[in-house]
Amino acid sequence: MTLFKQSQLSLLGVILFFILGGCTPNTPLSSPAGVKILTSEEGIYRVTAQELGWSEIPAKLHLTLRGDVQPFWIEQSAVYFYAPEPDSLYTNYNSFILVPGQGESSSPTETYQASLSPPNDSYTAHLHLEQNDFYEPLAPESSWLGQRFIAPQTIAIPFTLDNAAAGTGTLQAKFWGSTQASSEPNHHIQISINENLIADQTWNGKIVETIAAKIPENVLHSGENTLEITAPGDIENIVDITFLDWVEITYPREAQAQNDVLFFEGGDTPLRLTRFGGDPVIFDVTSSPAAKQLTAAAESIFQGEPDHHYIAVGSKGYLSPSQILPLALTPNLKDPSQGADYLVIGPDELLANLEPLIAHRQAQGLLSQGISAEAIYDQFGDGFPDPMAIRRFLQHAAERWNPAPRYILLVGDATYDPKGYKFPTEGHILPTCFVDTIYGGQTSSDIPLSQLNDSEKDPWPDIAIGRIPVRTAKQARIFVEKTIAYEETPPASDWRKHIVAVADGQEDSFKTHAQTFLEHFHLPYQTTLIAPEAGNTTAAQEIQRELEEGVFLMAYFGHGSMKMWSKDQFFTSENAAELKNTERLPIILNFTCLAGFFTHPEIESLTESLLWNPQGGAVAVLAPSSLTLPTNQNALSDALAETLLSSSSPRLGDIVLQAWRQIPADSHDVMQTFMLFGDPALQMVQP
Repeated sequence: MTLFKQSQLSLLGVILFFILGGCTPNTPLSSPAGVKILTSEEGIYRVTAQELGWSEIPAKLHLTLRGDVQPFWIEQSAVYFYAPEPDSLYTNYNSFILVPGQGESSSPTETYQASLSPPNDSYTAHLHLEQNDFYEPLAPESSWLGQRFIAPQTIAIPFTLDNAAAGTGTLQAKFWGSTQASSEPNHHIQISINENLIADQTWNGKIVETIAAKIPENVLHSGENTLEITAPGDIENIVDITFLDWVEITYPREAQAQNDVLFFEGGDTPLRLTRFGGDPVIFDVTSSPAAKQLTAAAESIFQGEPDHHYIAVGSKGYLSPSQILPLALTPNLKDPSQGADYLVIGPDELLANLEPLIAHRQAQGLLSQGISAEAIYDQFGDGFPDPMAIRRFLQHAAERWNPAPRYILLVGDATYDPKGYKFPTEGHILPTCFVDTIYGGQTSSDIPLSQLNDSEKDPWPDIAIGRIPVRTAKQARIFVEKTIAYEETPPASDWRKHIVAVADGQEDSFKTHAQTFLEHFHLPYQTTLIAPEAGNTTAAQEIQRELEEGVFLMAYFGHGSMKMWSKDQFFTSENAAELKNTERLPIILNFTCLAGFFTHPEIESLTESLLWNPQGGAVAVLAPSSLTLPTNQNALSDALAETLLSSSSPRLGDIVLQAWRQIPADSHDVMQTFMLFGDPALQMVQP
């Protein structure tokens, strides 16, 4: 059984077709307003008035994809249009916006001249094989890759060709060599098809390599074929590890429809189209915004233009949308009368649990509002759940709203696998941005959403932003209760004066950095340094005791990972979940690596364990989502200490924003990856 997605079978489209509704008529929409039409695969779509919830198809429509006007055709109370393959980083579907009563009339149908030349019965077809099994953030072009080859190793990949004709073909295969050594070559790959060796290539370095080869006649055949890729392990390197990204095969194929549809390219001679239920309708889809419907093929013989892409569709070859949804146009976020100091952004099902916090902020004098993420997507993202839609909304609000927002709280988890390649998508609730870093490769960050100034001279954040990566209503309620309780706790307690720095004993420099941080604070603050030697096994108990007795601020300096401080396990996710300090919640600063890596689809980070502990943990956490150098992190730790002591604002987001803006440009990765997990409008209760 092949593990690869074959584009002609569109397996992903079939899955979404059934999950999201398939050909089942959509529930009629309550009003004939604009709709969002979701498509999951390339093809020609047919949508009826009934599916749209309209009594009839109006004479004029406005159809767009990512803001670009798209052609459409109206016939027999249905709208027809071309949808390309989805290409979003964050979702498996395209989002078309269809608005009735405005825009254009049905696009004209063009005619073509029949050729007198003898027709061909075959054309050059393309088969794309791609599997996304491994998330490799350091890979230079694509973070999701397919098979991994640890030499010596051979992997057989079955694939199916339908209606293959006699003739030669071509193969292209894209690899990433993930290892490097001083001896050359670093990588060796051999490729065979049906036991015929067609490529044998070596290369050097941790780079992308595309192997191209010709496929001789009689190698490919209709039905099952086998692609065999071998890393022979015959080079001098100790290790040779290579990942396959994709394979593209071209082959001669008879021009026979499959499921009453045929994708093909134009050539120098006409093509005889067969196996349709009737005369097919042909669409030139070379350019999506300029797609054309051509007249039915006379006698099913068609002369296309070279390098143009066509789809021939019989009466049963039209696709149905995955889903049709009403546009979320309420509230009107572009209304100039809008204004808010404090915004909470998330899906409707989670926002309801944030209402007590929104009311709490309103009572403090902040004009506060919860905003549905769906409304932002539809009004600023062309219907796509793209984080840049949030940024465009915030840019608009900063320019047009009065008052302009000052604090942004994002509500919802995200994952590095938003399209569900290897993990269920339930954890992908509110998307975050993908950014590239020097040492960690691709990682996640909300900082770009707060960078409202497009000028290259001002790459720093412009608005205080925080996230609570909740997946459940229970987690949201825990966070809200802890945040409000923290602000309502009487401020006279001595623990509010206590600041603790923890230093990893693996390097002396960490202790120096921790001491420097503490030296910023003088009376009435009381400071404590915890600096165990390397190999210490009791630090966790000391740290837990300090937190349960009460700490205003705890900062860690040292090596770390997603679930722990130090390889000596000074403090772990398990320790965080066991804390019982409900009435003494600290703010925790992580000057380490990966403690804020909240996008793993299955593993809960140290930061999340601190936030979701109902018996304590932390009220807010500053933590990184990637890898950075301690020397660069120092700029942020110093800026935070200085700003905390000098700022007139009691709100955490103002302190963090000012510190972010003091990070030097050469510490760009620190600015992009150190995120605030918590409410930026949190009022810190200090001595």
